[in-house]
Amino acid sequence: ARLVDVAPTIAALLGIPAPGHGHGRALVELLRLDRPAIDARIAADAERLAIARDVPVDPSGPNALHLAIVGATLLLAILLAVLLRPAIQIPLTAWVGAIAWVYLLIVMVAACRGNLSPSEVPALWRLQRILAVCGAGGIAMQVVASWHIVRRRRARLATANGIALVGLVVALVPLFAIRSWFVLPHIEVPEPEWLVAIPAVELAAAVTCVAIAAHLAFELAVSLRGRQEHGVAR
Repeated sequence: ARLVDVAPTIAALLGIPAPGHGHGRALVELLRLDRPAIDARIAADAERLAIARDVPVDPSGPNALHLAIVGATLLLAILLAVLLRPAIQIPLTAWVGAIAWVYLLIVMVAACRGNLSPSEVPALWRLQRILAVCGAGGIAMQVVASWHIVRRRRARLATANGIALVGLVVALVPLFAIRSWFVLPHIEVPEPEWLVAIPAVELAAAVTCVAIAAHLAFELAVSLRGRQEHGVAR
């Protein structure tokens, strides 16, 4: 599906000039005006159109610098995982750090009934309730799953750091890559599915970061408490 500006077609059928901006509206109010008022309105619209034509054309392509930064960030995450290995341990089960991200994306697709289109997005009040309930559920699931992984490990905090690193990479790298491809501001509106997918990825990344922060805070508290008890025992 593509977004199509129907204003020029409507304007041609009515015999009036089309507005000089994308996805606008035909100047149907001209049908009720006298000739001098019509000429004045057409002149004002022509002046606005001349200004719009001076705006640089949207390349509709990726920003090479932004993509390079995304790649460098990913390499930095891998480098940190290697260099800080005693403090960051990544088990095979570290994928639990992305549970909330996957869950929120599934929720958004289900809320749109499998069709990523603005016309399928639920009403705002309903969408807010869905995101509030499912966002809290996603955070709870990820925190519980992460706790289940680290609770029997000796280096709990290091394992939690590894889970957090994996979760951040999974959540933020796609987000930064998408934002590097669809550079703002847009003169050409993205495809309808991207108008839904981009906010969905942003929401999923935000919920994942909250879940990661909550689990790290819990593990840090457990670690500090263990050190205090160990100090008292000594």
